[in-house]
Amino acid sequence: MGHGRQFSTDAMPAQARADHWNSVIAQAYFPLDLTFRDAQHFTGRLEIGNVGEVSLSRLQTEPVQYERHRRHIAGASEEQYLITIPRQSPVEFRQLGREVRCDPGGFIIERGDEPYRFAYGTANDLCVLKVAKPVLAEKLRNPDRYCALVFNGREGIGSLFTTMAQQIQAQTPADGMSGQVLGRHLVELLALSGR
Repeated sequence: MGHGRQFSTDAMPAQARADHWNSVIAQAYFPLDLTFRDAQHFTGRLEIGNVGEVSLSRLQTEPVQYERHRRHIAGASEEQYLITIPRQSPVEFRQLGREVRCDPGGFIIERGDEPYRFAYGTANDLCVLKVAKPVLAEKLRNPDRYCALVFNGREGIGSLFTTMAQQIQAQTPADGMSGQVLGRHLVELLALSGR
C-alpha cells in the first residue's frame, strides 16, 4: 500500500513479538486481547492508510484470535465498525449472539462497541476497512443489524465492493481529493451490498 504506515514482526526478538503485535493492533483498530497459537514464532505484517474517512488496511498474520471485551469498550469515544474481507483462509466471528464462518469470497461487519471474538486457525491475508458509525449510518440505515452476518463478495454489488476495496488497498491514492471520493464510493458500495 503506497503512502500508508507499515508494521511488521520481522525485526522483533521472539519474546517481544506478542506485546509488539498487541500494540500494533490497538493502534490500527482498537484495544483487543490477542491469543497466539505460537507467540514466539508469530509473524505479522500490517499496511494501513486512509482513503477519505475510511481507514483501509492489509493484515497478514499467522493464526491468531482477537477478543474485544467490555473493559476495552468502556473508554471508547466513538463507535467504529470493521469490515473484514478474508483473502486466504476462513475466519470465525462471534458477536451479538451470532456465530458465523466467513470464507474467502465473503465479508463481515464487526461492531466495535460490542464484545466479540474473531479468529482464524491458519495463516491469513485480510483486507480491513474501519469506518466511524456516523459515516456508515449516513448510507446504511441501522448498520448494527448487519453485524455478524456473512455477505457475498463474489457476485453483484458485493463483488464490486470487495474488488474495489482490495484494488484501492493495493494502490492507495496519493492526493486527498481522490481519497475522499474513493472512500465515499466504498461506503456507498458497502451500503448497497446490505440492501
